[in-house]
Amino acid sequence: MRKAAWVISAVAGAVVCAALGALSPWGASSHIPVPPSTATPNAVVAALVRAWNAHDSATVAALYDPRLLHLMIGEPEGGLQPYARVRLIGMSAPVDVPSGDRYGTGAGERWVGIGTILDLQGTDGSQSAGANPVSFDLVRTGPGGAWRVIRQGLG
Repeated sequence: MRKAAWVISAVAGAVVCAALGALSPWGASSHIPVPPSTATPNAVVAALVRAWNAHDSATVAALYDPRLLHLMIGEPEGGLQPYARVRLIGMSAPVDVPSGDRYGTGAGERWVGIGTILDLQGTDGSQSAGANPVSFDLVRTGPGGAWRVIRQGLG
């Protein structure tokens, strides 16, 4: 009897976990680790693209600065939700950029910009499929802080 109760509990737990996964906006296909705080801005952008493709909304959210994430409520895919697949074709070295007035600048923050070429597949027609320039601005809050995406733009 005890074994049967354990089996029923395990099956019920699996059903609940599957149901919760189905409620996720993406239904993550795999988990992409968040890069360590020592990671370069380029490594953060590369991890973000991997997380988009894995439908890992937790990692996507972790790679955005909270100020940007707050503006993107309802867009857990980081504003690229119309795309079934995103492939990183190329990426520039980071360059220093001024902070944006929209987000404010904290003491000790450093901002960098990275230009990329992303291959966007499975579009909804709002952007061209294929190679598209996408820029990312990242911010680091202090010398030991992790780089996080604070601004991005297609085109």
